[in-house]
Amino acid sequence: MASKSTQALLSWSLDAAASVLILGLLAAWLADLQNPDNNPSYLSKSFVENGFCLSHRFDCTHTSCSILDGVCGMACLIAMAAGKLPSSAVGSAAYFLAHGYAHYEIGRTGVNGDRGGMGLIDSLGLAIIISIGPIAMASSLVEAKKMSRSAANAVAAPILAALVATYHVYVKQPRYALLYINVSITLCAAVPKALLVGFRSEEDIHSRSSKFHWPGFLASALIVTVIICEPFFCEQFISSIGGHLIFDTSLALGVLSDMVKEHGDRTNDEAKLKTT
Repeated sequence: MASKSTQALLSWSLDAAASVLILGLLAAWLADLQNPDNNPSYLSKSFVENGFCLSHRFDCTHTSCSILDGVCGMACLIAMAAGKLPSSAVGSAAYFLAHGYAHYEIGRTGVNGDRGGMGLIDSLGLAIIISIGPIAMASSLVEAKKMSRSAANAVAAPILAALVATYHVYVKQPRYALLYINVSITLCAAVPKALLVGFRSEEDIHSRSSKFHWPGFLASALIVTVIICEPFFCEQFISSIGGHLIFDTSLALGVLSDMVKEHGDRTNDEAKLKTT
């Protein structure tokens, strides 16, 4: 079992690596969006055309992702109703269901003709989902004792506004909404912690090690890896091993591992209370 200082170092290293890699992906992606006729210089051509890495192994990648996300979302709600998960799991359930619905809509309507941008309702929905990132960022910085709740919220609000504005100014096309959501949430989760929560002080070591668990660490590393590889290497190998469904599967594994840990921690706390 790794020591607390090693756990803190691993946790920080993942945040730092995710920050650099996702920022690089964002820069390459925004550069390719400026190229005419979907002729990318950096990203996979099929990914730029579709907004996803579609796999020939499935009749419809979007349908497969929609079913998986829907099952995971409903499983979260059922577990909450049965008292097996805390009420905070509603965020994960909502994300799965929204993510699944987006896949369903894209699978049903396709991506042709989406250059006109989003309507008001869809834009509001996008902003609500993107807000998961700044809200999680604020909570993590408060828990790490780097900011007060009011200061963290004051920082999160303009970050959310900037993320939404960046989408509408540079990205625009609905086919790219899910990738932008993933990039935004990952950046909000990783960059502030990489910059403000280190791995040397006792306070930072405790903050990071108290949340560290191997399944969650490995699942998070897998999620970041898939986010990076899908846009760049779709034709090379991602399509042949499942396409975008790999991301949805890795996301499900990550949420499941965090929920199992949270449930275990809560069970241990209840057991300690009974013995006192």
